[in-house]
Amino acid sequence: MASERDIRIEKAQKLRDRGHDPYHPARFERSDFIGEVRRKYENSLEGANNNSVSIGGRVTGIRNMGQSIFVDVQDQTGTVQVYAKKD
Repeated sequence: MASERDIRIEKAQKLRDRGHDPYHPARFERSDFIGEVRRKYENSLEGANNNSVSIGGRVTGIRNMGQSIFVDVQDQTGTVQVYAKKD
């Protein structure tokens, strides 16, 4: 029986064979920090719905409500709740 280590080494090699570096982090361009987004849109729910921002951070909570999901994301400047729904 293969050990956990052997399985991980095999998976990493399969990624390398397909041209992917298994230890290279994905690149992500953030447009704003969470604190900046909160300040920009704290009094403007209408404006927040018409603009797009890219935030990055740690997911600290997930609540699945069937057709909708709420995700709490935190960075060094604050926390925001993200809402998404299936169309």
